[in-house]
Amino acid sequence: MLEHILVPRDGTPVVEQALAHADALAHALQARITLVRVVPEPTIQDRFVDPLVWQMRKSESEADLIQAAERLRSHGLEVQTALLEHSGTEFVVKYAQENGIDLIVITSDINTVSDVAHKLITQTNIPTLIVRPTSQVAGEDFEVRYKNIFVPLDGSQRAECVLPVASRLAEACEGKLILAHIVRKPEMPRRAPLAQEDYDLVARIVERNQAEAEKYLEQVATRLNVPVETHLLVGDNVVASLHELMNQKNADLVVLSAHGYSGQARWPYGSTTTSFINYGPKPVLVVQDLPAVEPDLGQSDVSPREKQMPDNRYAAV
Repeated sequence: MLEHILVPRDGTPVVEQALAHADALAHALQARITLVRVVPEPTIQDRFVDPLVWQMRKSESEADLIQAAERLRSHGLEVQTALLEHSGTEFVVKYAQENGIDLIVITSDINTVSDVAHKLITQTNIPTLIVRPTSQVAGEDFEVRYKNIFVPLDGSQRAECVLPVASRLAEACEGKLILAHIVRKPEMPRRAPLAQEDYDLVARIVERNQAEAEKYLEQVATRLNVPVETHLLVGDNVVASLHELMNQKNADLVVLSAHGYSGQARWPYGSTTTSFINYGPKPVLVVQDLPAVEPDLGQSDVSPREKQMPDNRYAAV
């Protein structure tokens, strides 16, 4: 289970909302928190930076960490801080991998994933919660509760790996899990209009997959000890249908695996998860199912990950 949470800080107001989510997660998971901040070392281009100015920046960063840590400790949490004197966000990834971090909490706007967020979510296999900044100001009375936890499932073991964490959060927050599965209509690319037998074939495939999906969701729901709500839809676009359902159910949190049954190991995230990272308006907790990539401290490119978990799709047509 997730026992050690890392929260990178940069001094901007939006990171206070990440702190509020980390607070909620730490209480729910009985985890400890490490707050980390990077103070960039002067580079060759910065050789004329006044040492006093740099020391002031370092002191401000230390004060920020101390203040944030004391706020969390006042809520009964175990908190430690780390100030990294380096010139790249890759060292945050390295710190996370070397210090037993189980979960990273970051903030990122929709469509504009920051450099720090991009490196953290592509160069580590550590579960990551991506918080969407809102207009609400995070302060002492800023409380996060996960009442409706949205969990997309596609029938694979990969997708199900998030269920223990999602269930733990639902139990701690007295919330419920919203399990969602979309049966996609098979594509039949033709220049000519489809014949009736083609429509009948599509209908039979959808009917069969729908029946299997209903059994699957029932089986998953019976294994969980928290309130569960299941939704099975048929649509042409799985991603669009999931986003629409998430908004309809007013989800407070989306929890999903980095890959589903069709995910490729060469990319850190599958297409569905990528869409929620880039375009989902709700906080997204992603559990990575691939091995860690050692951070390249000289380059920003991400090496392919070759190891792939076995496919276990429930319905084969």
